[in-house]
Amino acid sequence: MQDNFLSSPHGSFRLHRLPLRPQEQLRAWDAADEYLLNYLAEQEPPAPDSHIVICNDSFGALAVALHRYLPTAISDSFLSQQATRENLRANAVAESSVTLLDSLTPPKLHIDYLLIKIPKTLALLEYQLHMLRPLLQPNAKVIAAGMVKNLAPTAWKLLERLIGQTTPSLAVKKARLIFAQADPNLVLPANPYPLRYRLENSDW
Repeated sequence: MQDNFLSSPHGSFRLHRLPLRPQEQLRAWDAADEYLLNYLAEQEPPAPDSHIVICNDSFGALAVALHRYLPTAISDSFLSQQATRENLRANAVAESSVTLLDSLTPPKLHIDYLLIKIPKTLALLEYQLHMLRPLLQPNAKVIAAGMVKNLAPTAWKLLERLIGQTTPSLAVKKARLIFAQADPNLVLPANPYPLRYRLENSDW
């Protein structure tokens, strides 16, 4: 069975994937999660009252590790949200430490740190950037993370088009961070989502 303890500068946490399977061979986090957590601890430590928003945290690894900041976690996956709840409980952390939102609900507070795990569906990333860009504080830190093999050039272009200038990190354990500097002069294009169409031969 794969070791299920995530060790980071923010603490050591027992994490599980969902659904639970006997002899699970995959961890509930990846090297991009580790890279991001290490970077936040060593290079960009958030102030205690920072509002951190996390997007697409697969099984809650980032939310659990950063629970002391009372982050907001946004996901379109019920399974991801349920895994976050269960991993908080498994580490004796109050579920109220993390605010869980679906992808259609924007946070109520402005954002100091926007942490994004790049999703496979880039349309989701585009929608999230449109929704969250107006909530960024003037000096907000925007950091996207992913495994190099999954980081399509289109993701970088979306960050530049909807946030501002991007800078990539060096790759560590086949993971990379992308830093985006929010451009105050950037004018957001029209959000193409949600899409609507009429079902043929119906009123739907």
